Amino acid sequence: MWGPFRGPSDAAQRLSGFANVHVGPEVGICWASRGMLVPIRRPQYDPNGYGSVMIVQFDDSSPVHPGAPLGFFGSIGRAFSDAMERYGEAELQNAQMQRAQAQMISNALGRVWEKKNRSDGVGVLLDVLAVGLTVAALGTGIGALAFVGLMGGCALLSMDGYAYAAEIAGYDEYAESVKRVTAGPRLIATAMTLPDAAWGGYKVVREMVELKSLRAASMVTAGRAQAQAARVARGADGLAEAQRLSYARRYAEIGEHARARAASKAARLRSMWVHEVTPRATVPGSVYLLLDDELKPDNQDMVARYMRQYAFHVTAVKRRP
Repeated sequence: MWGPFRGPSDAAQRLSGFANVHVGPEVGICWASRGMLVPIRRPQYDPNGYGSVMIVQFDDSSPVHPGAPLGFFGSIGRAFSDAMERYGEAELQNAQMQRAQAQMISNALGRVWEKKNRSDGVGVLLDVLAVGLTVAALGTGIGALAFVGLMGGCALLSMDGYAYAAEIAGYDEYAESVKRVTAGPRLIATAMTLPDAAWGGYKVVREMVELKSLRAASMVTAGRAQAQAARVARGADGLAEAQRLSYARRYAEIGEHARARAASKAARLRSMWVHEVTPRATVPGSVYLLLDDELKPDNQDMVARYMRQYAFHVTAVKRRP
């Protein structure tokens, strides 16, 4: 109990043993040194939330001549007290850093769900989906329009993501300045995605319709071949044994090949839904979010000011008799 201790862990172990014997294992332990409390063991709280803590302090203020040496045990005690103080300061700094980091993360998460940042977050999510799924399909090859659309999507993701990151970090004015500077490039990048969304989307839908028809035909072929193989195997055609087995095996092979073709078409359809339909389906949403942002009354970027120069009116007219 009385030391000298080899460090904080040794002190915690020996002080815990002392506390368990004299005051009970439910009592917490703190080390007091120079106005600081270093927690060594947490107390056990009762149903009302109360607990007891034993505070241990090394008293080095005994009346000793200023010039007299502390002695061996006094030096050990002073060294241990200094070590515990440094340990407590380090734990306090670590707790403050963790609390500041948790507060920063909490503030960032709170700003994610703020109404003013919601549309920008949705836009970045659409950009990520479009770019990520298209990049994943590069191994199978994409057309020229799809490549141009991919370049536009990458540009949108970089610009929108940079502004959105500034908003989440709390730099709203800087985010607005980024949006003003990139208004023209964002409009161009969005326009780059439109041809592939229109023409490429039409081609994909047409190809998917053909694939569904071929898959259905393969399934019908497989069913008929299986039925014919079973019919021949039963000897319904009056064929010889050798011929019957040969025809049954051949019909079974036809059915297996047809089922394999149907499975291949089904896999191709699933891949097209993920890598070709979904990226193009995000384009209308991105266009809507861009126009919604540009048409806001408080938007002062170049594109918004240019769009507000146009006015549209509808009136009634009557032809002269």
